[in-house]
Amino acid sequence: MYQLPKTHGFKNFSEARRWAKENIVGSVQQPEIGEVNISGTAVDKYLSQKAVGKSDSKNVHLSALHVLPRIIEESIVSEIHADKNNNENLKDIVRLFGAIEIDCKVFRVKTTVKRYNNENEKTKAYSYEVKEIELLDGTLGDDQSNPLPRTSNNSITVAKLLQNIESRNSND
Repeated sequence: MYQLPKTHGFKNFSEARRWAKENIVGSVQQPEIGEVNISGTAVDKYLSQKAVGKSDSKNVHLSALHVLPRIIEESIVSEIHADKNNNENLKDIVRLFGAIEIDCKVFRVKTTVKRYNNENEKTKAYSYEVKEIELLDGTLGDDQSNPLPRTSNNSITVAKLLQNIESRNSND
């Protein structure tokens, strides 16, 4: 899990867009599904009002942008299903879940990935959203009774990461 600063550090969306296109556009390896492409077009979608509005706040959404490729690489696959619009070009839709920490709060990052029937078409990271996860007391504490370091991935269980996830038939 990545610990990020309290604020995202971008002056505005234009600066965030420019930074992202220079720094995160490209391909990453996701162990469970293979190569995932982040395109400039996807960056534009990530920074749309609709996309940002699905996250807890603009700050957490833009903070996650800084480490999105690493989040994708280290996320778990939670579901794979057909496209709800029956797009015949799509093989399936994959939902990945990862986590970040901002100001001692843990957030779940849901990334939606599209895989295509045409083998020449790259798998694409389509969208992401960031929601706070409430952890049990002591799960991330620095107290002596917790032998795991504060930054340990073991501090979030898969069950907690997937808590309150709605099925693909709901509004996602």
